[in-house]
Amino acid sequence: AGTLPQGEHTIVNGTAVNGSNRYGDYSAMSIDPADDCTFWFTGQWNGNSNHTWSTRIAKFKFDQCGSTPPPNIRPRAYLPLALKQLPRFGTVSGKVSNATNNAPIPGAQVCVVSTNQCSTTNAQGNYSIAQVPSGNKSVKATANGFTQLTQTGNVPGNGTLTLNFSLSPTLAAGEIRIVLNWGQSPSDLDSHLWLPTAHPYHVYWANRGSCTGSPWACLDVDDVNGYGPETITIKQRYNGTYVYAVYNYSQNPSITASQGVVRVYGQSGLVATFNVPTSGNGLWWYVFDMNGSNGAITPHNVVQVSSPAPYSAAPETVDK
Repeated sequence: AGTLPQGEHTIVNGTAVNGSNRYGDYSAMSIDPADDCTFWFTGQWNGNSNHTWSTRIAKFKFDQCGSTPPPNIRPRAYLPLALKQLPRFGTVSGKVSNATNNAPIPGAQVCVVSTNQCSTTNAQGNYSIAQVPSGNKSVKATANGFTQLTQTGNVPGNGTLTLNFSLSPTLAAGEIRIVLNWGQSPSDLDSHLWLPTAHPYHVYWANRGSCTGSPWACLDVDDVNGYGPETITIKQRYNGTYVYAVYNYSQNPSITASQGVVRVYGQSGLVATFNVPTSGNGLWWYVFDMNGSNGAITPHNVVQVSSPAPYSAAPETVDK
């Protein structure tokens, strides 16, 4: 190490003297980028006495170059002359509405959790947050008298992430609320709730129930134009098993492509979330059972052909 083991060699012998003070301007040595081993040398020399000089080009390399790397050599990084700048910021926008009637909620606050960028909804419940760093973000919506809700989504650079929020009004002890949301299509998904067999009642769009008397369960809102919400509230619970499922009334496209989400709320807030399976055959999404005495939820979360009804119910094919 630290030596020059390559012996001295003569490239060409000059035969005359050059008296110019610029002699050597065109001499140089470079390393060939093709192998990082070959040295190229360009030099000037005189073969006569009339000050006319010539150029001689030569190359050489060390025998061990390319087989044993020299020690303590820092790796080189080659940067492109021009870098494509990808968009780094996008927008989050959407609407905040009441899950029990789909009415807009003005004055709700929507915030990007990681950056604390916030917006307040207008009279139509709309909000927009600009200059949000691109990437996966959690966004939280809050409003007085409602349970807060956090959703996640990918903010595209130079684009817009749309997040709509269906907020559940706060509940009293023993009350349960089931909120269904989905994408643009299918246009019509229906919530179905079967009460315990000791108090048989089927709550759905054609039999909306009551929240001010028996059966103490009601369909608050029935959405037929996509997105939801479609909401069922239980004001008082009977002992026994409640069965909740979603039916694809539109039939096409498949419910597995609906981006459906079911959220279950209690007095403490959000207690369970179910995302529709992306596989399975049938028009029914059997979501969960609930123990009426203690509110315990047993997940099923499967797409199937047959209705999970625990007792006979009206045919779902009846036209709305």
